[in-house]
Amino acid sequence: MSNFETALANLKQEIYDDELIKEYFRVRDLVLKNEELKELKQQINDLQVKLSLNMVNPELHATYKRDYEQLLNKYNLHPLISNFTFLQSEVHDFLQNIADLLE
Repeated sequence: MSNFETALANLKQEIYDDELIKEYFRVRDLVLKNEELKELKQQINDLQVKLSLNMVNPELHATYKRDYEQLLNKYNLHPLISNFTFLQSEVHDFLQNIADLLE
């Protein structure tokens, strides 16, 4: 293995060993396994389809839009999603800092 490949492998391992990255993956797994969130996401997706299919019916579209916004708000305010969204931002900044240092 070349020095570059070794350095790259070491950097990758250091990134994966970082507590922020470990927490990100831990919370991501919790989100993916959470049945309540899965159900909410499915309901949100179903309402998105209904919104698209009912653009010509203003009353029905407004009803679906209201329901969609309520469910989306409930989803986004769920503690796991709030935490995951925060961690996504932190991980993005962390990786951006590494990229900036490598330039």
